[in-house]
Amino acid sequence: MKFTIPIKKIILHSPSPKPLNASDYNLPSSCDVIAECDFEDICNSMQMPTILGSGSFGEVRLMRQLSSRRLCAVKVHHKNRDEKSIIKDLQKETSMLTSLSHLDCIPKLFGISRIGSETDVPVLVQEFVGDSVIFKSTTVADVIDAKGLNGPSSFSEPFEFVAPLRTFISQE
Repeated sequence: MKFTIPIKKIILHSPSPKPLNASDYNLPSSCDVIAECDFEDICNSMQMPTILGSGSFGEVRLMRQLSSRRLCAVKVHHKNRDEKSIIKDLQKETSMLTSLSHLDCIPKLFGISRIGSETDVPVLVQEFVGDSVIFKSTTVADVIDAKGLNGPSSFSEPFEFVAPLRTFISQE
């Protein structure tokens, strides 16, 4: 004798996030909203997304914006962080990047998106500043050797942003 037990299917839907607006987060008007579908991961030799760096707040992934073909550094926050602190950090960083945008040594702010974010909070999309030497180097010494950097002339550009940075910090 065969018994059949009816099984009810339960489908859970997570609410779709509300549309992304820079103004909802008090971000500068120059901060574009970039669609998630406009990005692709740049994968390493093992076909894994390239992580440029990581820390206690999150990680920075190397991605390509499909519409412009430009490389981007995308800052993704860890899901265990408080949403309010993430938004506060996002506001500070976008404000600082905007105020220092006239300097060539500061990565350009492209906008915000929801790439790989496990929260409803947007991720920051910036210019990837580097080349094949920097990208493949594992230490600062490798970059200095490969680029032939030496002496005070190598460090003149970083000092150009110190004064505006001090001004920005003193305003907080």
